[in-house]
Amino acid sequence: MDETKKEKKSNVTFSPEQMDEIQKLILGSKNDKDVSNGREAISRFTNTRDPKEIVTCPIYRFDGKFVIGFEDYNKDPYRKQPKYYDLKLDIHRKLADQPFVTLLLSNDGKEIEKKEVPVIDYVTKRIKVIIEKPNFTIENRTRIEGNGIIAPGGGGTFAAEMASNGQFVQPALVKMETKHVDRTFIINLPGFDKPVEMIEAFLA
Repeated sequence: MDETKKEKKSNVTFSPEQMDEIQKLILGSKNDKDVSNGREAISRFTNTRDPKEIVTCPIYRFDGKFVIGFEDYNKDPYRKQPKYYDLKLDIHRKLADQPFVTLLLSNDGKEIEKKEVPVIDYVTKRIKVIIEKPNFTIENRTRIEGNGIIAPGGGGTFAAEMASNGQFVQPALVKMETKHVDRTFIINLPGFDKPVEMIEAFLA
């Protein structure tokens, strides 16, 4: 009876929608303009309701070592976005196109072991360790992404400026830009000589 339940539990497949969620989980994409999303992101790192201060942050252990990052599978120099998972055959579950991640594991920051595991194994077998202040600090790094140019006009009725000679003034082109604030956690871990830098996505 128990073995049947275990078998059913292990045969997990992922839909394209779930794959998108996995990438978001690892990559930590968020919209800074959405206040509610921002509060949800903060709530992952603190037990308090105050959104102004983060007093704890989680870090995970796997196979007896700290998970200090994920290897980037992206090898295309023209692809700007990192890719922290890859689809492969899970030979133990006999399932194709399963998401795998390569964990960077260490207990001292000097010797780093790379271990590729299915995402489902990482999520179910990892152990959470709560780090409290003052054992970590946070750096907010701002980046601007260009989203093209807003062309004047674009059809429909719009206001236009007219010069003193009666000629319409050509509207200036406006750049579309998105401002993102990336949060980096600088954590002092036991047994490490130097602090470890972790992007927010790795702590999700």
